[in-house]
Amino acid sequence: TRTELDTIRVAHVIDTLNVGGAETLLVEQCRQGGLSGIASTVIGLRPGTSPQLSDDLRSVGADVRLIGSGRRRQLLDLRRVGRLADELRDGRFDVVHTHLRVATIIGSLAARRAGLPVVATLHNVRTDGSGGVEDRAKDLLETAALRRWVDIVIGCGPAVAESNRSRVGDRPLVVVPNPVREIPDLTDADRARTRRELLARDDEVLLVAVGRLTEQKDYPNLFRALRTLSSDGRRARLVVVGDGEQRSALEATIERLDLVDRVLLAGNRPDVPAVLAAADVFVLSSAWEGLPLVLLEAMAVGAAIVATDVGDVAGVVGDAGVVVPPQDHDALAKGIESVLDDADHGRDLGARARERVRERHSAPVWIEQL
Repeated sequence: TRTELDTIRVAHVIDTLNVGGAETLLVEQCRQGGLSGIASTVIGLRPGTSPQLSDDLRSVGADVRLIGSGRRRQLLDLRRVGRLADELRDGRFDVVHTHLRVATIIGSLAARRAGLPVVATLHNVRTDGSGGVEDRAKDLLETAALRRWVDIVIGCGPAVAESNRSRVGDRPLVVVPNPVREIPDLTDADRARTRRELLARDDEVLLVAVGRLTEQKDYPNLFRALRTLSSDGRRARLVVVGDGEQRSALEATIERLDLVDRVLLAGNRPDVPAVLAAADVFVLSSAWEGLPLVLLEAMAVGAAIVATDVGDVAGVVGDAGVVVPPQDHDALAKGIESVLDDADHGRDLGARARERVRERHSAPVWIEQL
């Protein structure tokens, strides 16, 4: 039996208490950590749009706190760095673990002021830096933080680590691939019930995408692929689970492409595995990624997968799915068609995906590596 002295106290600092891939992964990290004698506190720098993430974190034993800022440009709020440093110092933590860009900048600086070691996980491949001035400034600040204040940098997959290698200077950079969380068994009845809820007609096929409504996920590419499928007379319905800052723009795109009756922006849902299991095809249309958690979850429920070749996606999927070039809606449409046109092939891909993810992405092994 572990004693209080055996317990490792970890403060996780993350950009926002919202529902997203890195945030969902943190729930599993806290769950598995608790089983391994790690006491987790999660400190969000901005509130989320729903209480779901906070509730999920508390349900696995994590303490959840918010150290927000009233300033629009939050990186300029130096007082918050001081408040966070005080929180870290007073919490008697052993290590600070940062997730996502703003958290790595602010969290690593505060940890240094508190005299604590810092581990930073990078969840995405580094893009070409062609964003706006603010985006490039954040990139430069994160690079400085990785080189000066972080002790060890973790890449969530080989492509993520390699694309960020030049940023870390002489800091150790290790690869710890993302895991898949434990998913309860889903029955045929569960699948049929979810399909009845999501489909407007019995003769429709169900395409599912999951992820925040952001530029990274490149949903317009997926919408154009859907329009190509629809032009061939195929009755396909796309359900997108997630929310984000691009909702209004995506709604306008859906209307412009005349897909209002074919696309459902379903918002955040607590039953993502059930929705994935109900799909005829799970589609990942991202323009860039690291190792997306939802891809692992789709594999775990045996979904037939069509995904863009970004980040570590191709290496994870292997021969258990269809991988196409990013930002190419014709290729994406053809990939989806190849699965829909051969139901036996789709079932075979799903079975291979389930076996592959169980062998390579075990949560207990992941937490031991961390």
